[in-house]
Amino acid sequence: MAWMHPLAVEHRRKMFTRQDAWRLAPPGTPEARMPGYLHPSARIAAYERAQQETAAREAAAWEADQRELLQIRREFDELKREVAVKRAAWEREDEAARIKCDIAWEAAMSPKSTARPSLRSGATPRLTSPTRSLRRTRTQAQW
Repeated sequence: MAWMHPLAVEHRRKMFTRQDAWRLAPPGTPEARMPGYLHPSARIAAYERAQQETAAREAAAWEADQRELLQIRREFDELKREVAVKRAAWEREDEAARIKCDIAWEAAMSPKSTARPSLRSGATPRLTSPTRSLRRTRTQAQW
């Protein structure tokens, strides 16, 4: 008998094999199982494995989201600290200007002061403090 390629032999065998030959095979043999047959325990194991993979993916996504959220919170806290530092600097400047004006006002209004030309000329002194006019107003962009 001449040699034949194994794929050709397999093809010739399949040409004369029925599609439902698994029903006619003797019970207990591998041929007696349907094509694509999985034992119930194998199906359950595959299902559980798929669930575990899904849970692992969801856990990894959740952890990534938590890391991103933590990073955003850190950046926000840093921005809040920067704004607080700027606000404190502005308040120190305003307080220094107020104190300087109050000192100048006190010096101008003291009876022993010689630096009161407006009072010597007969003008009446102002009754409000000049610090109000020196305080700068902040716009929304400055905050």
